[in-house]
Amino acid sequence: MKQRAANFEFLRIISMFSIVVIHSFVHGKVDNVNFNGNIPIMISLEAVKYMCYTGVNCFILISSYFLVCSPFKLNKLVMIWVQTVFWSVSLYLILNLWSFDFKLAVKALFPISFNQYWFVTQYIAFYLIFTYLSSYVEKVSKKQYIVFLIIILTLSIIWRNVYLVNATTCLDWFIVLFFVGGYIRRFSVKEYKWGSLFVGSVILWVLSYNVKTLFLYMFFGKEFVYGTWSLHYNSIPVVVSSVLLFLYFRNLKIDNGIIRSVILKFSPLMFGVYLVHDNIYIRNVLWSFLNLSSCEVWREYFLKWITSVFIIFLLSVFMEFCRMELFRLLYIEALVTKLINKCLLNFKLKKWILI
Repeated sequence: MKQRAANFEFLRIISMFSIVVIHSFVHGKVDNVNFNGNIPIMISLEAVKYMCYTGVNCFILISSYFLVCSPFKLNKLVMIWVQTVFWSVSLYLILNLWSFDFKLAVKALFPISFNQYWFVTQYIAFYLIFTYLSSYVEKVSKKQYIVFLIIILTLSIIWRNVYLVNATTCLDWFIVLFFVGGYIRRFSVKEYKWGSLFVGSVILWVLSYNVKTLFLYMFFGKEFVYGTWSLHYNSIPVVVSSVLLFLYFRNLKIDNGIIRSVILKFSPLMFGVYLVHDNIYIRNVLWSFLNLSSCEVWREYFLKWITSVFIIFLLSVFMEFCRMELFRLLYIEALVTKLINKCLLNFKLKKWILI
């Protein structure tokens, strides 16, 4: 088995934790909390949200960076499907054991077809076509690639920022990020102070948000201050910060053996963290139970918010670890590989498809 790169896996862990934080804003309704015009608190929350919005982009950039030099593997695709169905069905049964609904059960059994997890649905479509995208990456010259990147990034970002179309759940944005990751992989972007530039991009955004906040406060009052800055995965500042953060981790050296082993132990669990905590049946119950908006004092609220995010993340890690151990004991991956082999041989397709 190929040894994973600890620097990228560390970024994978940070990215998934960032996604949990973003979901606390969306599903935990952090955006709806009333801080009585406490501008420093509002700006701090927006800064946290801004940094965490880089999570999904970095997750796709990591995949793209390695996929661009990898063959298509049917076994990997099927295991993503098996893992997704396992969590969809398991969590549905746990939460709806005494109130069975046939329609919901069918959706739980076919989570990808019914787009129960938007990210998985888009990623599977992305994985099915990545080899065709890779062939372009391999053949095009550096000059042509730069021109191509400028065109697709400009079109994608303008489409979002001018026409206000959210492309976070669209396959085309995954493809754009694939070509960004492919460029970094193929043409080896030189080492630079990417971490400092990332911090600078965050500070610049916070300053711009601060100016905007003060402007709205002076002209429209407190009620217009918070939640008026539109952030999406393909917003211009988020894209820039995502690439800078990825470049920083690309050059990061993790030499400590203990830290490396811990990272490499945790990182394979990250996809499962998403499947558990953002399950359509569990997230509403989960965030309603936590009821973050019930806190009236901001210090109490921050403590409850941060504690809740860590508990959800660690609990999801533990549940995914249990799932992996169960699959290992039952030889699920080996059985899936054997079944795929048999099907491909029967249909005389094995020479065309790697498993």
